[in-house]
Order: sequence, then structure tokens, then C-alpha cells
Amino acid sequence: MTVISNCVFVRDSGECHIENEGMNRDFVVKDGRSKKLPKLHKDILLISPLNYTKIRKAYEQVLGLNAIDHLSINIVNPDGEMVFLSSTPATGQNVCGTDLWRHDFSIHPETYENKKFYWWDECYAQGMKKILKFEKETKNNLSCGFICTRKVEGFHLMYSFATREVDPGIRDNIKEYQSEFIHMGDHCYGLVRDIYERYSGGYHPPILNSSNFPKQVGRIGD
Repeated sequence: MTVISNCVFVRDSGECHIENEGMNRDFVVKDGRSKKLPKLHKDILLISPLNYTKIRKAYEQVLGLNAIDHLSINIVNPDGEMVFLSSTPATGQNVCGTDLWRHDFSIHPETYENKKFYWWDECYAQGMKKILKFEKETKNNLSCGFICTRKVEGFHLMYSFATREVDPGIRDNIKEYQSEFIHMGDHCYGLVRDIYERYSGGYHPPILNSSNFPKQVGRIGD
């Protein structure tokens, strides 16, 4: 058994999960800000690997479109419990399988509850930026990531995208077409909703009435 900060990483009979210990209490990080911690599903390290083939299949129309090389749909149920459905499980495992999740504010309630769009690297705690950039992005050959959020029926949906594109203009293009990335996320959420329902804590996940099909926009990925 390995203790990871406020959670316990347990291995039993070849399986592993996280047991929460006070996951919602506040703490003070190095930049002096008090943050409410995310509540991670006990199987958060296993869900994406166990469903990897289905997740990649669901995201195949988006990966490679508009320079997108990674997508994780992060879903928070009305109890505040978070699940990742990721095309690149290592991005979450490198953070949530260690103590780094405490310092990655992109998955903290204060951020996703109050922002519609934000960059990964703008949410890394002071003093932890280099290691988070390395573990979450560089190790996975990603140059930058961003999250679009929406709240539906008490659920928070976080569409977390990343690219390998190093063009300095990529961020301006992404920001200009935020609405299209929401459409892309909505489309993929509909395809993985049934996977998530098995981990939703008994809640009925929302059904989105989206007819928008992912498409190439602007000059992103040209």
C-alpha cells in the first residue's frame, strides 16, 4: 500500500484504486492560496486504461483534427467526484498517481466551477510549474493543453485538449475557435457517456442534444 498525500493508493489482488482521505478539505500551497481539493474517483487511475480501446474509438474523429493530439473528458458528478476518460492515460496518471494533483489547479473546483476556458500551464502552482509541465506535457510529447468547461444538470464537463503543435500562433487560433472545441467535446461525450455511467456513483449522466459534428476550423493544424 502506498500513501499519496490525502489519498491512499491500494493494491489488492493485482488491482489498484484510490481511497479518499479528506479529499475536499482546504490546504495552502506554496503561492499562499488556499484551495479546495478535487474529489477523485477511487478507480481514477484504472478507468481510462481499462476502457482505452473504446475511448480511442470514440475520439478518433477528433484526434488529429484542428491539431488536437490528446483529449480527456473529465466529468464531475453532483457529489463532486471526478472521473477522467482519457485518450492518453499517462497525462492523468503522472499527476494523480503522485502528489502532483494537489498543485495542478486545472482540476480543482475553484477553477472548473468559475472558468469556461483556461490553459493547463496557467493553472500550475508556483514552484511546481516545471515539474508539472514535464510530467503532464513533455513526457507525453505535448506542447500545450487547454480546457473548455460546461455545467449540465449538476454535472461539470471538462473537455481537456492538448496538441503537439509548436507554432507560436496556435494559442491564438485555439482561443478564437473555443466554441468549436465545445462542439468537439460534446460530440465525444455522447460517445463515452455509457462508459462513464458505470462510474457515475449512481447518477444518471446528462444527455446532450448536440447535432454539431467535429470539423476543421480556421488555420489550426494546417
